[in-house]
Amino acid sequence: MKNKILITIIGGILMLLVITCRDNNKNNHILIAEKIESLTIDLNRPFAFIPNSLYRDNKTTILTLQSVLDRKIHVFEIGESNIASSYVMNPLSGFSAMFFQTYIKSIDSIIIFHQNSNSLLLIDSSGIVRMQHKLTKGIPATNPENGVFCSGGTVFIGNSNNVLNVGIVSERLSYYKNVEPVYQIDLFKDKNNRENLWGKFPQSYISKNLDFCNYFPQICPFDGLHCLVSFFCDDSIYLYKNGQGLSSFQCKSKYTGKFTPYPDNKQSDIAYYKDYQSLEPKYINIVFDKFTKRIYRVVKHRFYYSSQNKFDVEKMRWSIIVMDSNYNVLREVVFDYRNNSPEIILPAPDGIYISNTPNSNDENDNLTLSLFNL
Repeated sequence: MKNKILITIIGGILMLLVITCRDNNKNNHILIAEKIESLTIDLNRPFAFIPNSLYRDNKTTILTLQSVLDRKIHVFEIGESNIASSYVMNPLSGFSAMFFQTYIKSIDSIIIFHQNSNSLLLIDSSGIVRMQHKLTKGIPATNPENGVFCSGGTVFIGNSNNVLNVGIVSERLSYYKNVEPVYQIDLFKDKNNRENLWGKFPQSYISKNLDFCNYFPQICPFDGLHCLVSFFCDDSIYLYKNGQGLSSFQCKSKYTGKFTPYPDNKQSDIAYYKDYQSLEPKYINIVFDKFTKRIYRVVKHRFYYSSQNKFDVEKMRWSIIVMDSNYNVLREVVFDYRNNSPEIILPAPDGIYISNTPNSNDENDNLTLSLFNL
């Protein structure tokens, strides 16, 4: 009888171990995106992606790229797995604005943040200035990760401060508490009432005055009224309407782990700063899919060195957290940097186009997009 009891106990333990292993495997399962097909764009690198709100119909999506060499803007209308049409325009030749300071509202309504004059310019496809508005309330943050976005006649850009030094502990806390990170400009309102500053930095930044080496938000306006705001090292997303906070919701990646703050004693260490920016995980973008009404939060995973000054390429990954229109997380899909890059994420009627990582062995240097169904 004792032997039977012992066998029963051992059998139960073994079964529990099997179930536990299965559950752990299920929890650790990595959902890899499956490619539907590829599309090659006839444009050689280097180029830069410029966001737009161009629209033709519900069967096409429009990609706008700026050639870095001649600064011309290339417009591609993507139909069902093909380039339906394309054309080139050259409105930026007379301006010093970079790609991240540009937004294409329509072919004859191109918005530029002109840093030299601290103004927003509205130009047409030939480069003629149709409107100029001098910014007076805030200081737009000039950084490739801080772009210009637009919804209708409203422009959004990250706000900053050129007085407070975020490298000094006390001034950084003052920055977090006092700087409103979103700069909103309503171009078609009365000139004296166009500008509005709003938003708050996350409590996770403020409570312990942590430095994550980023001081502006990701901004995703949609439907003309609402706006999503996200920060690089904060797991929440914040919903605003006309600059008023409505709610926040958790949208945490499975792969970021705990964010590591930048040490205050390394403020002058350039080599450490470079490693920190390269290795640390962060949320790098938020995209609204107008075709499915879904939201995509883009996540860079933590990188690792396999040897001195060399990344472990097999662990260089990023992911997209997919949310429905009610901000519920549906899934998180993982991508390999060796195959795809988050440089271009373009919703389309039949899926979402994501840029392929260039291969040094390819004979040409054209852009290739892969179509995924997330």
